[in-house]
Amino acid sequence: MKPEHHFKRSASLLFDAINDWPKRLQEPIELIEELKQEIGSPLLREHCKNYYTKLNVVQDAWKKEALSSVLEMFDFEKSEYDFNVNLEEIIVKITNQ
Repeated sequence: MKPEHHFKRSASLLFDAINDWPKRLQEPIELIEELKQEIGSPLLREHCKNYYTKLNVVQDAWKKEALSSVLEMFDFEKSEYDFNVNLEEIIVKITNQ
């Protein structure tokens, strides 16, 4: 996958996660703050995935939708050697390009 496509897809997923969150958010930092309140810190893939699996498919549909985008963002950053990629680091990469 080309780096430009990678960036576009990651940025699109971030946009989707922000828009799908049930509370009105405008900035990536607001999504990070919301996720930290819900999940805790650090925002690692495994923590996000565990939280996702505990959500109710009906009552928490929008949170599940937002988290599915977040988890896909982690897939782009996945390294066979580093499983401790933090969501904040991913978002910094996306927003600073």
